[in-house]
Amino acid sequence: MTLSKHDTRLQTIRLLQHTAGQHALLDRAGRLACDWVELAGDRAPTYQLLLDERLLPSEHGRFIGVDVDRRVLETCRVKYATRAYASWLEGDLVPLVVHGAPELANAGVLVFDSWQAARGAEIADILPHLFDFARRQHARAGAGFLFVLNVCLRGVGDKEARRYREQVETHFGCTIPSAAWESYPTASGKNKMLLTRLRFGF
Repeated sequence: MTLSKHDTRLQTIRLLQHTAGQHALLDRAGRLACDWVELAGDRAPTYQLLLDERLLPSEHGRFIGVDVDRRVLETCRVKYATRAYASWLEGDLVPLVVHGAPELANAGVLVFDSWQAARGAEIADILPHLFDFARRQHARAGAGFLFVLNVCLRGVGDKEARRYREQVETHFGCTIPSAAWESYPTASGKNKMLLTRLRFGF
């Protein structure tokens, strides 16, 4: 069966739920005990799914939707005006992570989606900062941290994809099993995304 972006979102939620005894990212009621950070996206589909799956509302966690486009964020604010379980943060996610934006201090889940091809120099430059953030957040709270890394395979051959996976493993510090890498088509069907979920502390 071909995966979709919605499937990957749901699988990430199921991973947190099925490993709940190994981390403190969910409370005893199964709701977020940390902040979930991700690009807001058009009408914030991940936030809606967190509501549907009852990880929100929560007293100790929220969804933080990030976008450089103020109009996208305003659409989200209007759509969810009666739901006070999200924050909409304007800016580029990478600098916010690199500089330790105070708004991200309670992050326990980071979903990083990038249209930068896995072979590109830019993604290679970004990776160390993302892993530093994941480790800082895990060390800060000791509750565990989930880092979902999702990049585009546009124009990427097998050798380049393998080199990218090796870079990720180097930063993570161990081998990542083949089964932990998932590929799915973009909405247009013209490209593929490559996703892996990296767990810190659980």
